[in-house]
Amino acid sequence: MFKSKNAAEMRLIDLNVNQLNYSIFPKKEWHELEYTSTLFNHIKEHGILEPLLVINNSTGLTVTIDNHRLWAARLLGIDEITSLIVTLKRDLERTDKHTVKLLLILIQYSQLQ
Repeated sequence: MFKSKNAAEMRLIDLNVNQLNYSIFPKKEWHELEYTSTLFNHIKEHGILEPLLVINNSTGLTVTIDNHRLWAARLLGIDEITSLIVTLKRDLERTDKHTVKLLLILIQYSQLQ
Protein backbone atom coordinates (compact mmCIF):
# COMPACT_ATOMS: atom_id res chain seq x y z
CA MET A 1 0.00 0.00 0.00
CA PHE A 2 1.23 3.48 -0.94
CA LYS A 3 0.94 6.43 1.45
CA SER A 4 1.82 10.08 1.01
CA LYS A 5 0.59 13.46 2.22
CA ASN A 6 -1.97 13.51 -0.62
CA ALA A 7 -2.97 9.86 -1.03
CA ALA A 8 -4.31 7.77 1.82
CA GLU A 9 -4.35 4.46 -0.05
CA MET A 10 -4.38 2.70 -3.42
CA ARG A 11 -6.29 -0.45 -4.30
CA LEU A 12 -7.06 -2.37 -7.46
CA ILE A 13 -10.71 -3.40 -7.90
CA ASP A 14 -13.33 -4.01 -10.59
CA LEU A 15 -15.86 -1.17 -10.74
CA ASN A 16 -19.15 -0.79 -12.51
CA VAL A 17 -18.70 1.81 -15.27
CA ASN A 18 -21.74 3.71 -13.96
CA GLN A 19 -19.86 4.44 -10.71
CA LEU A 20 -17.13 6.33 -12.58
CA ASN A 21 -17.10 10.03 -13.46
CA TYR A 22 -15.15 11.66 -16.27
CA SER A 23 -12.50 14.24 -15.42
CA ILE A 24 -13.15 15.67 -18.88
CA PHE A 25 -16.42 15.08 -20.64
CA PRO A 26 -16.51 13.09 -23.88
CA LYS A 27 -16.33 15.31 -26.88
CA LYS A 28 -18.32 14.96 -30.05
CA GLU A 29 -15.00 15.02 -31.95
CA TRP A 30 -13.91 11.74 -30.32
CA HIS A 31 -16.17 9.90 -32.79
CA GLU A 32 -14.32 11.50 -35.68
CA LEU A 33 -10.77 10.57 -34.63
CA GLU A 34 -9.00 7.87 -36.66
CA TYR A 35 -7.86 6.41 -33.34
CA THR A 36 -11.47 5.80 -32.24
CA SER A 37 -12.18 2.87 -34.58
CA THR A 38 -8.86 1.28 -33.63
CA LEU A 39 -9.65 1.77 -29.93
CA PHE A 40 -13.13 0.24 -30.31
CA ASN A 41 -11.82 -2.75 -32.28
CA HIS A 42 -9.05 -3.36 -29.78
CA ILE A 43 -11.40 -3.19 -26.78
CA LYS A 44 -13.93 -5.49 -28.54
CA GLU A 45 -11.20 -8.05 -29.18
CA HIS A 46 -9.12 -7.83 -25.99
CA GLY A 47 -11.13 -5.87 -23.44
CA ILE A 48 -9.52 -3.08 -21.45
CA LEU A 49 -6.07 -4.44 -20.62
CA GLU A 50 -4.75 -1.83 -18.20
CA PRO A 51 -6.60 -0.49 -15.17
CA LEU A 52 -7.98 3.02 -15.20
CA LEU A 53 -6.44 5.43 -12.70
CA VAL A 54 -9.31 6.67 -10.53
CA ILE A 55 -9.24 9.29 -7.79
CA ASN A 56 -11.71 8.85 -4.92
CA ASN A 57 -12.47 12.26 -3.45
CA SER A 58 -15.40 14.45 -2.45
CA THR A 59 -16.84 14.40 -5.98
CA GLY A 60 -16.86 10.59 -6.14
CA LEU A 61 -14.81 8.23 -8.29
CA THR A 62 -13.18 10.24 -11.08
CA VAL A 63 -11.08 8.83 -13.93
CA THR A 64 -7.97 11.00 -14.06
CA ILE A 65 -6.60 9.97 -17.45
CA ASP A 66 -7.82 7.73 -20.26
CA ASN A 67 -11.36 9.09 -20.17
CA HIS A 68 -11.67 7.89 -23.78
CA ARG A 69 -11.35 4.25 -22.61
CA LEU A 70 -14.22 4.71 -20.14
CA TRP A 71 -16.27 6.38 -22.89
CA ALA A 72 -15.57 3.51 -25.31
CA ALA A 73 -16.37 0.88 -22.66
CA ARG A 74 -19.74 2.49 -21.98
CA LEU A 75 -20.58 2.67 -25.69
CA LEU A 76 -19.56 -0.99 -26.14
CA GLY A 77 -21.74 -2.12 -23.23
CA ILE A 78 -18.89 -3.18 -20.93
CA ASP A 79 -20.20 -3.27 -17.36
CA GLU A 80 -17.01 -3.43 -15.28
CA ILE A 81 -13.50 -2.05 -15.59
CA THR A 82 -10.52 -2.88 -13.43
CA SER A 83 -9.47 0.36 -11.78
CA LEU A 84 -6.69 1.53 -9.52
CA ILE A 85 -8.49 3.58 -6.89
CA VAL A 86 -6.50 6.27 -5.10
CA THR A 87 -8.27 7.62 -2.04
CA LEU A 88 -7.09 11.12 -1.26
CA LYS A 89 -6.74 12.93 2.04
CA ARG A 90 -7.51 16.16 0.22
CA ASP A 91 -9.07 17.02 -3.13
CA LEU A 92 -6.68 17.66 -5.99
CA GLU A 93 -6.76 20.93 -7.79
CA ARG A 94 -7.25 20.52 -11.53
CA THR A 95 -3.71 21.85 -11.98
CA ASP A 96 -2.11 19.44 -9.48
CA LYS A 97 -0.55 17.33 -12.23
CA HIS A 98 2.55 16.50 -10.19
CA THR A 99 0.55 14.21 -7.90
CA VAL A 100 -0.99 12.37 -10.85
CA LYS A 101 2.45 11.97 -12.48
CA LEU A 102 3.83 10.60 -9.20
CA LEU A 103 0.98 8.09 -9.01
CA LEU A 104 1.68 6.92 -12.57
CA ILE A 105 5.37 6.43 -11.75
CA LEU A 106 4.43 4.43 -8.66
CA ILE A 107 2.05 2.27 -10.67
CA GLN A 108 4.72 1.52 -13.25
CA TYR A 109 7.23 0.75 -10.50
CA SER A 110 4.80 -1.57 -8.72
CA GLN A 111 4.25 -3.52 -11.96
CA LEU A 112 7.97 -4.25 -12.06
CA GLN A 113 7.90 -5.85 -8.60
